[in-house]
Amino acid sequence: MALRLFYVFLLILIGILAYRAYIFYDARQSLTNPPATFVFGPEDADLVVNEFLDYACPYCKEVHPALKEAIAQDGNVRLAPRPLLSRNPNGTGAAYIFYAAGMSGKAEEAHNFLMENEDDITDERLPEIAETLGIEFEEFKANLTSTKTRDYITDNYNTFNTFGGSGTPTFFIGPDLMYMSEDGLPDTQKFLELFDEARAMQ
Repeated sequence: MALRLFYVFLLILIGILAYRAYIFYDARQSLTNPPATFVFGPEDADLVVNEFLDYACPYCKEVHPALKEAIAQDGNVRLAPRPLLSRNPNGTGAAYIFYAAGMSGKAEEAHNFLMENEDDITDERLPEIAETLGIEFEEFKANLTSTKTRDYITDNYNTFNTFGGSGTPTFFIGPDLMYMSEDGLPDTQKFLELFDEARAMQ
């Protein structure tokens, strides 16, 4: 009887470990192969930066110019914004706007707009935002209500939690280098150093 219980316990343990390994593998794949529609920068870049962010987070907005300048100076980096559900309704609404715009080929324009403008995401402003981004409003509205937008944000949340993310912004530079805002907001030079460090790890 005791031996049978031991084998049952062993099987359960193997199952749990296999499940955790699958979750980790799936999260890593999410980092190394983010949906191309929502990634921008040189197509032949050798490094992808996944930025887990909240569009209502003041630190995310504060670090945006430094990251943007570092990517421009480096010239060989792609950015994959990964917005999360937010405690602030404007942040969650902005996450939906990013993905809705990205589905129409306007991910970079939407990301920069949401980072560089004050939080004011209301239903009344959606036609204006669509026009600013160069998207036909009916198409934009359909993308906003697509289940895909929620799925993308849920995937971000799951990946972020799997790797122990705790605050925004958090950067995965390449698949192996994680940099959290708790370590201080990077300036342009720090981002360039992190890019080099991530390349050395590949």
